[in-house]
Amino acid sequence: MLLFSRQASFPRTHLLIVPMCILLLCKTTNSHAVIEQSLILPISFEYESNPSFSVTNEQEINRLIFVPSYSLTVNRETEQWNADLSFRIERSPDQTISQDRNDPLLNLGWKHDYETGQFSATAILNDQSTRISEFTDDGPVEFTNSSLETGDNTQKRRSLFLGWQKNVSDRTIFILNGEITNMAFEGPSALDLVGYRNDSLNASLNFPLSGRVETFTQLYASRYNPEGTNNSSSESRGFNIGVKWHGNENFNITASAGPNETISNGQIQSIHKSWQAIMSMQYSTLKTNSYFSASRSRSPGSTGNINEQNRIVAGWKYVVNERDNVALDFTWGQNLTLNKIETKSLIAKYTKNISIAMDFSLSAIHRNREDTLTKSYSNSVMASIIYNIPDF
Repeated sequence: MLLFSRQASFPRTHLLIVPMCILLLCKTTNSHAVIEQSLILPISFEYESNPSFSVTNEQEINRLIFVPSYSLTVNRETEQWNADLSFRIERSPDQTISQDRNDPLLNLGWKHDYETGQFSATAILNDQSTRISEFTDDGPVEFTNSSLETGDNTQKRRSLFLGWQKNVSDRTIFILNGEITNMAFEGPSALDLVGYRNDSLNASLNFPLSGRVETFTQLYASRYNPEGTNNSSSESRGFNIGVKWHGNENFNITASAGPNETISNGQIQSIHKSWQAIMSMQYSTLKTNSYFSASRSRSPGSTGNINEQNRIVAGWKYVVNERDNVALDFTWGQNLTLNKIETKSLIAKYTKNISIAMDFSLSAIHRNREDTLTKSYSNSVMASIIYNIPDF
């Protein structure tokens, strides 16, 4: 299938064809379709102190970043189509520290509602710098103490999501989701990163006990196939039991936990038994929105392994007035499989609405990475002007 071929490349000049065809089809076939479009044109200037997370040889960089984004949503009776397209265009004065980038993101979705349920399908094509993706996903970063000649690599993701929801009764909902993801890596030092295919399937049964409390059970299975003859495939399976509590219209909590098992199909088969859990909460008022989540999970990684990770995510946003708001976001991750790598990031952001079509934002980011042998960090400041063209 072309979408999941590692060698296949999606012509970037043709990325606009799909959303344009959706728009043209809906306009010509059904005058009752409701069409929404938006165009966002942000341009940013970023300074970063140590983009390669070098331990002893820090080198700073300035970047000019332009990320034009187009969004299209079409609603027609029981169906909805959506297309989101963006390009992250980066320009750097020193290619040995940070390479120029032209990274596309294409998200295509379709949803069909019927009397007792819903079908959905989503396809994603996304290229991203590994200095961003690997710090976020697994913890490995591309640094060297003697030089910075490797620059940054590219993570190329191709995914397909399929979903089915069925109202079994007035109170019980059955949900079945499947995902196929192909991950590939390109770049001067991408040999250290292992591409893979991961197929997963999960089924859940949701049953509300009252207007505020809902219970659910979830069964899941996945197969991880890393590239290379020295890497072995593995299969994971498990189940979760959880509860959702809606305290009121402002506060809700979701928690689930359960065992899982991973079977590695190498020359000698091995079985790893563990557990996974997640707890998340959200609280909102007229002026604030706060969220917190803590989790233990196992997920495919770029080193030829299934990685076991702990993660904490927290955030807070405050609306000062109609034009100004501030936000704080914190993320902590610990990769238990890879030398107990710990990553932390703290983002402080201020946004001002200048006019109906224009916003200004200023953000500061601190990132920290630590394992049993090394510790490094990077600080950055970004100023952005965002031009919005809604419903054109």
